[in-house]
Amino acid sequence: MLYDPKWEVKTKADPFSLVAFIAWLETRDPAESYDYCDPRNCLLCRYFSAHGFEHPRVALNYVSGTEFPDQFRLLSHGGGSQYGWNVGAALKRARAIAR
Repeated sequence: MLYDPKWEVKTKADPFSLVAFIAWLETRDPAESYDYCDPRNCLLCRYFSAHGFEHPRVALNYVSGTEFPDQFRLLSHGGGSQYGWNVGAALKRARAIAR
């Protein structure tokens, strides 16, 4: 069998795609809570940190100066803490939008 070096190339998910965000949420503990108002440790900071951003800081629709989809902010906020600032609730919201 012939060897092709392209087989060893690792692909990275686009951190700004809803599919990648959902896939990441699926790997987390659904009960894991977060504080949407913490610009250094909110859900989006954790997500972007997992995707290679060093010490991400989220403000409005930007992470470390790069704009991200408005959907991400809406998914992580979810109407407020009374509606569930936990990974399971965010995943449920994300799946509903993806349909």
